[in-house]
Amino acid sequence: MSYRIEYDWVAIRLPKERIESAYEDHFILASLGGDNNVYRQDGKRPRRWSCMALGMSWQVMQTVVEFAAACEGGSLKPHGRWMKPEAYIARLRRVVADAVSLEEARNRGVRVSLCIDIDTQKMRDRYDAECLAKFRENRTGLALNGSGDGIERFILSIDDDADLSAFVRYHWLSDSKSLWRKIEVGGRGEM
Repeated sequence: MSYRIEYDWVAIRLPKERIESAYEDHFILASLGGDNNVYRQDGKRPRRWSCMALGMSWQVMQTVVEFAAACEGGSLKPHGRWMKPEAYIARLRRVVADAVSLEEARNRGVRVSLCIDIDTQKMRDRYDAECLAKFRENRTGLALNGSGDGIERFILSIDDDADLSAFVRYHWLSDSKSLWRKIEVGGRGEM
């Protein structure tokens, strides 16, 4: 049976002052990991960073609890070992408590980029269309139109407060509910 191995974690603190209308700091929680049964040609397991959660600390911890269930079932093994869900939650609670700034994350070799693909043909109602219009107005990043398929890709700068605010507020417009498709994390430790 296949399982995910997590080798490292990082939490990045995004101060509330950078995010319009935020009343608490936000966090990006990422893990460095890979599958136990995938190997490179040199015999080593590949490792990649992926975003686990974005939000206020309580939202991030809610996601951590959901991930912890995989420890119980054996499909998630931190450092390749069995771990109780309670221990996994405690470890990641410390990671979030010790969150670093975006600048410190970069100094540690971790990079973050934001990207949203929005299918404009799947707007459910007028509210979605209005939110898309506000999103287009409130961001400064690059917008790329697809080849007539109705997909618009927005590449946003995490360093720009307007882009960060627009991302936090409107990232749900993307069909993808998976944050690892919207927040790319990469850097040290990848193989």
